[in-house]
Amino acid sequence: GNAALAAAGAAAGAACRTAAPPTAPTAVARDVPRLKWYLRGWVQPVVGLMPFSGVFLLQHVVVNCWWRSQAFPLDMRLVAVLFLLTVITTLATGALATYAALCAEDHRWWWRAFLSTGSCGLWAAAYTLFYAVVRAPPPAEPGAWALADTWDRRTSTSV
Repeated sequence: GNAALAAAGAAAGAACRTAAPPTAPTAVARDVPRLKWYLRGWVQPVVGLMPFSGVFLLQHVVVNCWWRSQAFPLDMRLVAVLFLLTVITTLATGALATYAALCAEDHRWWWRAFLSTGSCGLWAAAYTLFYAVVRAPPPAEPGAWALADTWDRRTSTSV
């Protein structure tokens, strides 16, 4: 399947003539402009706070329910909608950060795009670790894991 398509594409590409570049390159070297403060590397993880703020409250409720061995109070359709909103917000934030980097002639724009969108996941993981280490209440029974206890309780009551 894929090998046949690759061979057909290679044959079609070899048969076509090459396209002329839209502009002629110049022999004069040009300085790369200095980046503005909001495009520097340390600012990009802060950009991920915008999509993370949309999912923060839901993540807090989920982690709180898991650690306190409570049933999850929200409908899974709401969780799916909030997940989709987080994905859309992350995509829009990444597109805007990439657009700003390209307008500023940043030749390392792909790292900015990766950091601005990937930092949302880093913020979510950091909050989960923060909650587990600092805010989580001790388990009701020694050695009991709240998530497994919640899962057992949900499956036993639904039968």
